[in-house]
Amino acid sequence: MTDVKAMIASLPADAQVLVDAWVAELRAELRGVPDEARDEIASEVVAHVADALGTDAGADEVASVLAEFGTSSEYATAVREALDEGSEFRMPVTGRILGMPYEWRMPTTARVRSRWWDTSNSKVLVPKIFGVGWTINFGGLAVKLGLLHADDGDEPFESVPDSFMWTALAVPTVLVMAFVGIWFVKHGVASAQVPTHWGPSGAADGWSSKNSVLAITFAALVIPYLWAVWGYVSRDSKFSRVIICAFAASIEILGLTIYSLSIFEVVTSNPVVLGSGLVLPILVIPFAMLVGFARIGMRQDMNRA
Repeated sequence: MTDVKAMIASLPADAQVLVDAWVAELRAELRGVPDEARDEIASEVVAHVADALGTDAGADEVASVLAEFGTSSEYATAVREALDEGSEFRMPVTGRILGMPYEWRMPTTARVRSRWWDTSNSKVLVPKIFGVGWTINFGGLAVKLGLLHADDGDEPFESVPDSFMWTALAVPTVLVMAFVGIWFVKHGVASAQVPTHWGPSGAADGWSSKNSVLAITFAALVIPYLWAVWGYVSRDSKFSRVIICAFAASIEILGLTIYSLSIFEVVTSNPVVLGSGLVLPILVIPFAMLVGFARIGMRQDMNRA
């Protein structure tokens, strides 16, 4: 905890006060919980906040991260509900384990926005939106590469022309169409059992039925796509629409790539090619979408000026 405390101590005074007050309230709400468990819970919250923020974060940024836990009372209630008959502590749905952040709550638009596009945060690696480990703060990365300024935030997206907004939805749409095309051409002639997992050497070491692979892939593509479509139907902000389309595209790319490898029965591959084929598109395409739309909006603002 030394590094975490040092990071919290490096925050501006108003941010430190906010974190300390929230944690103190949480400890008070957890009266009756064993001291060791209470200390662990409080430490995980502080570590999560420190991991999600840069050293120049202000009170607003701290409040935004703490809001992911709800109020201290709400989080304490959730922790108590996670206790097994008051004797055994179970991990909260968000926190850290073995030094790595984890997040088991279902993704929300607000969380995708806060993790993927925080231009004011100098950190490029931030806790995942869902799962264990870290993801990329594309906004922070764009600032480090000189493509945007730290104070740009999400404002440029609102200046993107309405007529251009549909191109964001076109990306996940094309991926869904590609999935349908591969299914139509290849699924019927594929073997009943297809490879679904590849080891460090690039050789397939796990197999499943092609229909189960189809069902999982269908869910991985259609659910994010419907979420993106709903953003347009419900007239979410332009920024929300773009970032959810980018998020949907990243999940669809993962599902489509694995389905393609399975249904084309790739039993061995160069592990570097296999890994880069999965990771690079998942990172590059959302980054290109977000930065591209932000710069289009910035250009529109400059033209108006």
